[in-house]
Amino acid sequence: MKYHILILTDNNRNTLNISMIEGDEFVTDSLCHSGTHRLIYQEIHESQEQAVIRLRELQSYTRMQKERIIRRSNPNWINLLRPSLRNDYQPGVKFRPNVPNLISLR
Repeated sequence: MKYHILILTDNNRNTLNISMIEGDEFVTDSLCHSGTHRLIYQEIHESQEQAVIRLRELQSYTRMQKERIIRRSNPNWINLLRPSLRNDYQPGVKFRPNVPNLISLR
């Protein structure tokens, strides 16, 4: 059986929740708590002992350390869920509209 270590966040990236899920049916059950519904980081472990050790290690990290881990694998914090289960709002993706460069003549 596989064990998944997940880091979830909300749309504003205010909270980072770390959880461990057993098996592959984690999408519907684990993402409904405390408003965090964006999966931004995932690790897969083969044994429960390795997963628990890694879970405790990640939980002891500061927010800055967690963000470094996330940015190594997912620099734009894109939602890793299946497209049918995620919303399309991506606050990490930059939007630059084509606005003309207006210079004042004063």
